[in-house]
Amino acid sequence: MGHNLKTFYWFSLLVMFTSFVGLSWGETEAEILLRFKNSFSNADPALANWNESGTSPCTGDVPNWTGLRCSSGQVFGLKLENMGLMGVIDVDTLTGLQLLRTLSFMNNSFGGPLPEVNKLASLKALYLSYNLFSGEMREDSFAGMNSLQKVYMARNNFSGEIPKSIAALPRLSQLSLEGNHLGGKIPDFQQKNLVMVSSTFSSATNIY
Repeated sequence: MGHNLKTFYWFSLLVMFTSFVGLSWGETEAEILLRFKNSFSNADPALANWNESGTSPCTGDVPNWTGLRCSSGQVFGLKLENMGLMGVIDVDTLTGLQLLRTLSFMNNSFGGPLPEVNKLASLKALYLSYNLFSGEMREDSFAGMNSLQKVYMARNNFSGEIPKSIAALPRLSQLSLEGNHLGGKIPDFQQKNLVMVSSTFSSATNIY
């Protein structure tokens, strides 16, 4: 009996583990995108063609679904701009898109704190301007994002200090944070090719 119970115990753990990793492992990009779409509270009609009709998200470099950027049949970018989208940006689900390099959700109605974008360590460009994000950004918000080159988060309601992890991005070349409520000391940016620094901070308040 004891042997049977032990076998059942390990079998149960295996089933639980398989169920957990199965959320991302083995999923098609279509399944991942549909799960991501479900995190929005008003995805349709803007993303109405994100469905299970049988059409794949990408055909070669051509997107079949709204707002995608494709390369060799895989999604490398999302450009979901000016759609009035609300809800949650489900970063955990996006980690299943192996080729994902660019994200743009500009001019929507996403709110709350900055999503945990550093889980997408291979991103090269991030565009979150003109939304309703608010609160302080964590110090490690951009830690480990060594490929990130462009960060646009203007015209939100961020407050507090500018995270040092932004200044530590080795490939950062474009930064836009104007129109927020940032304060404190500007981090020490060492990037030689960084542009927009002066305009980035011209509208911010209480920065020294």
